[in-house]
Amino acid sequence: ENAFTKVGIGHAMDAAILNRIVEINQIDPKDLPKIRGHFLKNLEIILENNREKRILPGVIRLLDFFESEGIRNGLLTSNLKGGAERKLRSVHLLTRPDGSPRFFGGGFGDDPGEKWDAAKKALAEVESVCGRRIPPEKVLLIGDGTYDIETARHCGFQVIAVATGWMQWKDLEAAEPDLLVLDLTALL
Repeated sequence: ENAFTKVGIGHAMDAAILNRIVEINQIDPKDLPKIRGHFLKNLEIILENNREKRILPGVIRLLDFFESEGIRNGLLTSNLKGGAERKLRSVHLLTRPDGSPRFFGGGFGDDPGEKWDAAKKALAEVESVCGRRIPPEKVLLIGDGTYDIETARHCGFQVIAVATGWMQWKDLEAAEPDLLVLDLTALL
């Protein structure tokens, strides 16, 4: 009960959060797959019943612009892959209207490690799809938290911070992204 309150969910990958829940609550680690399954099932129910969920301003236009320029979009999140896919699917953002994928690789919170480990995995997947190496300085990470900015710096990526998440503007600004915007409409 109240597992996330006891553990805290900021600035960590989902795998690390779930591991801390198991440890703090003295749950047998062998039960972790069952816990993940339960979490994903509950997430799906929550998403189905959430009438307030929406795609944030500028997201579709920006993704469409990148695609029109031949830029491959990858997905990077601290969420479990199954959770991220459920969230995107719930607002019809996982695929384009024609059913083709919007994202060509990803790094997710399933594996232990930090977000930059997932970012490197995502870049490798996008490179595989593109059939060529992509220099880190040519990668643009768009995120809404200081963990995203820290990840971009660690990987040598460019970073745009968008103030549509839970972080305060001043905290994002203090982390020194390359650009800070209120929402993604500022980019178009």
